[in-house]
Amino acid sequence: MNNLLQDFSYALRTLSKAPGFALTAILTLALGVGANTAIFSVTNSVLLRPHRFPALDRLVVVREHVTGRANQQVRLTPGDAVDLAGSHDTFQEVAMYQSRDLNFSRSGEVGTATGFLVTPNLFPLLGIGPEHGRTFNADEGQPGRDQVILLSHSFWERGFGGDPAVIGSTVSVDGTNSTVIGVMPRDFNYPAGAEVWKPLAMTPEALSDRGKESVWVVARLAPGISFRQANARLDAGAARLQREFPRTNTGRSFSLLRLREEQWADTAPLLLMLQSGASFVLLLACANLGVLTLVRLIDRRREFAVRTALGASKGRLLQMFLAEALLFSLAAGAAAVSASFWGVSLIRTSLSPSYTRWVAGWDSMRVDQNVFIMAVVLVIAIAVALGIAAVVHAARIDPYTTMKEGVRTGISRRHHALRNGLVIVQITLALILLVGAGLMVTGFRRLQGVFAMLDPARTLRFEISLPESRYTSAQISQFYDRLVAQLASIPGLQDVGIITNNPASNVPNTETQFTIEGKEVSHISETPVTGRQVVNSGAFSVVHIPLIDGRLIANSDGPRSPRVAVVSRGFVERYFHGGSAVGHRIRFASEWITIVGVVGDIQINWFEPVTGPVVYLPYSQAPPRRVTFLVRTEGDASNYRSVVRSAISGLDALLGSGELNPYTVEVNDSLAPLRTIGNLMLAFGVVALVLAAIGIYGLVGHTVAQGTHEFGVRMALGAARNDVLRLVLNRALRLAGVGLGLGCVFAIVLARTARALVFGVISLHPSVFLLFSALLLAVTLLAAFIPARRASRVDPIVALREE
Repeated sequence: MNNLLQDFSYALRTLSKAPGFALTAILTLALGVGANTAIFSVTNSVLLRPHRFPALDRLVVVREHVTGRANQQVRLTPGDAVDLAGSHDTFQEVAMYQSRDLNFSRSGEVGTATGFLVTPNLFPLLGIGPEHGRTFNADEGQPGRDQVILLSHSFWERGFGGDPAVIGSTVSVDGTNSTVIGVMPRDFNYPAGAEVWKPLAMTPEALSDRGKESVWVVARLAPGISFRQANARLDAGAARLQREFPRTNTGRSFSLLRLREEQWADTAPLLLMLQSGASFVLLLACANLGVLTLVRLIDRRREFAVRTALGASKGRLLQMFLAEALLFSLAAGAAAVSASFWGVSLIRTSLSPSYTRWVAGWDSMRVDQNVFIMAVVLVIAIAVALGIAAVVHAARIDPYTTMKEGVRTGISRRHHALRNGLVIVQITLALILLVGAGLMVTGFRRLQGVFAMLDPARTLRFEISLPESRYTSAQISQFYDRLVAQLASIPGLQDVGIITNNPASNVPNTETQFTIEGKEVSHISETPVTGRQVVNSGAFSVVHIPLIDGRLIANSDGPRSPRVAVVSRGFVERYFHGGSAVGHRIRFASEWITIVGVVGDIQINWFEPVTGPVVYLPYSQAPPRRVTFLVRTEGDASNYRSVVRSAISGLDALLGSGELNPYTVEVNDSLAPLRTIGNLMLAFGVVALVLAAIGIYGLVGHTVAQGTHEFGVRMALGAARNDVLRLVLNRALRLAGVGLGLGCVFAIVLARTARALVFGVISLHPSVFLLFSALLLAVTLLAAFIPARRASRVDPIVALREE
């Protein structure tokens, strides 16, 4: 212990005599560790621990697969879900839920909320209790006894001012009085985005339905049952259901997904890309630190020779080197963790709450114990690696040769190769990061251009959800007719579009099974599937969907008119193989519908660049309870909020419209993750550029210092100062050339991998490679020019006299 304290004291004195090395090493390592600590906080919260439920790994989501269908169904039929609930040897508990937008009315104030209808056992299954009040009783899942609600903590604060007296009060939900019985904890966000929970009360007929997938299913595995065993038992259960219900269940199978992995498909590709970028920054920092440490070890060769000659063992030298490495590594770790608190807060607030509430774990993101442990492990591992490298270097020193007075000892070929290799690694990693950031930003700007064609600043967006308790199917289309007419009469409003899923919604189109006339199938699982949109005639002009063949939906396509539909180009290519679809008939449920037109494909979301088949139906013939209105305005859309809200309340005072915002808000929220990831990748690229410049400057500077004698001899033999300048710059450029070549190769490979993960966002652009290669080359020249200029000013007389 006495030796250890002496080593730390000596290391502190040594570092204080080399403040430039100490400060550069600490900042370099702090950048690398800090980037990984901040990003790991995001990964830990969103991917690894999105929920704080007890025994989270025992919670699973049940999914359904249908043979021949491209996309898997996340939802199940109620009949299949009830069968699963009876599998007590597989599941300890099974819960179901549905999504439902709700209209709220309290004390004359009207609003909307994102609601979920859940079976009463959902909260005990998750192991979560309320913060105030109680959760649902079992009997409240019966029809007629379900007039109770639970509030999320954020909705309770926003809509009710955080008043505890709201427990037990009555509010109007979709025109029916309901009692508030509880408030859920602040960090509870399941299903993601939920603001209000109501009991899911289904009739026996609805519970036995096996034709339509309408419920999400979450379950807790039975004690002693592994994830693999449960999947195997589901296969056996699916086979049994196929035998018992061949018409509905033929081709259907089930699979499990861990609850914590439920949002991986949406978040994992981008977050893993970001984590990879942070890892490259750490590798770059380690390479930079390796150059600095190698230069320092070379300068301390005589010290190592003396210690070895006096009998210092390798273990004793390792302890001394570790003490020094641990000092600046722990200082860097402390700085990194401190900066991570600020970085995590910045990342968490970079996205709007209207978007982050749909991402479980985002709002509870923090630097927790796991993140702190990761930072400590990183800095200690780096310190140990540096200490071992120093001992290996010291063991190869010949004390006799090194201590001979007056003998010039240069740098060995091995040291030259190692030092040059580290700089090449720096340039390679820097180019990979810069190219990755450039491709991400380029993809973001391209998508901005796609949605900018919708002119979102001059389009007002709002949602309408008509409650079942107050509107029949006939009344739904009549309400939309009146509202469209009311809006059309307002000066400054140019066009009104109705659509069930607008572009940039971050929600895929609802998929529906249908039948093509003359191509009927015998099993439900064999029927084709298409995206389904319900629109009015104005939606095509507002959303810029071009007509290709036939005609568009018209106002004359009313409820008493023949059933018609317009299909997308993708629909025609898939099901009619590029031939004409106009005049053909398709059937949804029991209704035959005639195709009257074909329109172009549009990109709904950034993560769906390849548009699938879509059928557009007139709302008057297929009235949906929930639609989105897109209203084109003459000027700034935000100036029309009050008149539009008045038009809605004039038709139904109890009806909420949600947020009336310019369409720009929806577009910005949709692209916000790409913008944030792109900005962070760009920040990593800038850090990489700075670290590469520091490494090149340190390498060339040390080369110049070691080569003073060589430059003096060259100039004494007639070499001009410009010749020396070119000599030093050429050495740096050769290293840069190798690094850039390797960087381009690895960047292409990684870009193709990233393109497969987030298809449609990243694409290879040669201009990005050329731009950042030129930038790195310029930085290399700039970093090498200062020491090269110093080498060209060496006085040959002084250099030879010193030697």
